[in-house]
Amino acid sequence: MEINQANSFDMFFYVKSFYLFIVLILILAGCENVIIYSAPQSEAKVDTYELFVDRKHVDVYKCRVSKYPINQWWKGYQRSLDQTEPAGFAYWDMEGNVEVEIISKEKVKAAIIRPQSLGIEIRINNNKISFALDSIIPVVVEINGCHNALHLFPNRKSKGQPTPTSPNMYYFGPGVHDIGRLQLQSNDTVCIAGGAVVYGYITAVNASNILVYGKGILDGSRIPRSNLPYIGPGCMTLFGCRNISIKGIIMRDPNRWCLNLFGCQNATISNVKLIGLWRYNTDGLNVSNSQNISVKNCFVRSFDDALEVKGVKAWSSMPVENVQFRNCVIWCDWGRSIGITSETKAPYIKDVKFENCDIIKSTHNAIAVNRMDNASISNITFSNINIELDEWMKPKLQELKDDKYNPNIDDNYSPTLLSILVSKNHLNNEVYIKDNTGGIDSVLLENIKVLGNCSAKSQMTGLSSTQSVNNVQIRNLQFNDEIVSCLEQANITIGPFVEGVKLEYRGNPSK
Repeated sequence: MEINQANSFDMFFYVKSFYLFIVLILILAGCENVIIYSAPQSEAKVDTYELFVDRKHVDVYKCRVSKYPINQWWKGYQRSLDQTEPAGFAYWDMEGNVEVEIISKEKVKAAIIRPQSLGIEIRINNNKISFALDSIIPVVVEINGCHNALHLFPNRKSKGQPTPTSPNMYYFGPGVHDIGRLQLQSNDTVCIAGGAVVYGYITAVNASNILVYGKGILDGSRIPRSNLPYIGPGCMTLFGCRNISIKGIIMRDPNRWCLNLFGCQNATISNVKLIGLWRYNTDGLNVSNSQNISVKNCFVRSFDDALEVKGVKAWSSMPVENVQFRNCVIWCDWGRSIGITSETKAPYIKDVKFENCDIIKSTHNAIAVNRMDNASISNITFSNINIELDEWMKPKLQELKDDKYNPNIDDNYSPTLLSILVSKNHLNNEVYIKDNTGGIDSVLLENIKVLGNCSAKSQMTGLSSTQSVNNVQIRNLQFNDEIVSCLEQANITIGPFVEGVKLEYRGNPSK
């Protein structure tokens, strides 16, 4: 009897210990800092690097980006691949502090992590680099120069993969999907789950209550570029839609402008990443003739204007108002990095803000407010903007199909830091200004910090006494760690029909 009791006690102890062990394993699994999504087997992957996050292997997807800044207006053919190069990108979920390790096939001689404003300390050991990452923010790792860069897109950890929840939901789970064109209707939801690659594009016309979300990839590479109007289709284009939410997904390789809102109202775009933009005129994220738009925590690497407000002819009766861009990272291989660009066909453009953004590469203009059509532009703010100008090539316009870029040209070129101008729009031989009124009024640039080579120039000019630039305030402009105290030191050229430009210092910049 005593032996049986002992056996029973031992059995109870072992069973209880087993269940406690299982519970402990489940708890530890739920406490993991990192969640990985495997890439589909058919997807091309980068073999230049191996990536580990908290010792977990992360697949690195391949994309194509611009190698040389040579662009042209659409001529009926596509850009040659010798103007481009491969690059890599990867994504995962995380919380807290994680350790990132990259093993390169080549010996690492130098490495940079951008945005440099994050102050991430990098450790180099032969062909391996490592660093700690504690922020949910896109970072770009350059090893031995800016070519073949590695783009890293951490996401905030969430509970499990989403699943279909309603008949109005298009759900794309892990794997490859080829959808061609997906035309959304009111109340539709699209989920592109982690580990999914969806080939095609999404569009909607006059629809309401649209949600597109997930952590996977929407790829436009299989959509040919035809002679359709230049504003579509890209990866996602919405016309006249309301109540829109787009969040989390990666968009790769559009055939034109990548992510577009035309005549839309009440939209939030968050944590969206645009990568692999290499074809002619591949703008990043354009908000055109739309109102009440919020763009935040996004990454854009474009081969034309990157993060821009516009007014286009088809929607020229609608204004742009109350548009905010916050906490975004921009790499512009061609064109303007942030601001308001030459397409300004609208009754007015006002109340536009760019805040807490990092421009890590720029070619033409880092910050632009360019009025070249009929819109009156007012109340535009750029606040807490870091601009890295330590490496660039002079952009060229390609005149003939077989033109090549000469990367060895040394003509002392540097990108323009700030361009505020009113001029006529000669795009496609069209002069759109039909009246003699309207200009740019009330532009605030606050806590702008330039890192690297500070030889970049700025310009301001109006067109006439009634189409002028007025009331530009520049507060706390810094070149590296030096406060800029006058317009001459800032390399700002003031042209005709410009009034009320002020440059001042008001305490410590906040970023």
